[in-house]
Amino acid sequence: SALGLQYLNLYRTVWWMPHSYTNQALNFDLIDPFIIAFSLTLLSRRLIWLSIRAAIIYFLPVSPSGRFVNGSKFCTIGMILVILGYLAYFVVQKHSMVNILYLVYPALVYFILFGAAASPFIDLSPGSQGRVKIYKDKVGTFRTNLAAAGGVPTSPELIRTEVAITKTDFNTRLKQVLFNTIISSYYSGFIPCAFCPSFLYYEVWWVSQHTLTTFLGCLTLYLVHCFPAGYNHLLHRTSLHLGLWHKMEGRISPNFY
Repeated sequence: SALGLQYLNLYRTVWWMPHSYTNQALNFDLIDPFIIAFSLTLLSRRLIWLSIRAAIIYFLPVSPSGRFVNGSKFCTIGMILVILGYLAYFVVQKHSMVNILYLVYPALVYFILFGAAASPFIDLSPGSQGRVKIYKDKVGTFRTNLAAAGGVPTSPELIRTEVAITKTDFNTRLKQVLFNTIISSYYSGFIPCAFCPSFLYYEVWWVSQHTLTTFLGCLTLYLVHCFPAGYNHLLHRTSLHLGLWHKMEGRISPNFY
């Protein structure tokens, strides 16, 4: 919807006036359909994967976390990348190299944040790591399988592992929030302006406000989704397991060590 509103801001007409030259609300002849298709494919990549995943689980007797679903995920990523490459080919034919760099610039940000990992491209929640895994129970509370990982729950080694896994999971979620917020506002707010014809006049302040509003709205939604109250409770419990340092006053005899 944010993408559509930005195009409405840029290409709106005065069709309601008596002597208007058009009877359409937008100047569709000025809009590049390949840019719209590229942006829509990239912004809806997660919806495409979740629809495919739901269809696989509904029609086939497979586990939601099985190899077949994981393999389908990578096939979906490949399909989306092929579609993006196909659309980018037509964009290259009509626009300058500077605009092409605008279009593919977020790919550099992705490789800086996530490296060559493919799952963050369509998955918001990080995958399992090591022995200690973070999962969500039926009540909706986030927990770690500390007892099932081996040893006693008060083992210093397991507690340090739990803290390290939780810290990595938190950092990954924060990267996902920032990256997806930037991507959503970039392709729905900035890209339509970057690829509009040079002779098109529009209100810069208005489209800038729209882009900023989209950024703040996406940031709020991603923060609520990736950091629910139950997950924040997990961080608090993990810090309690780690314990506290207490300063010891006075001289300590060598026998203490």
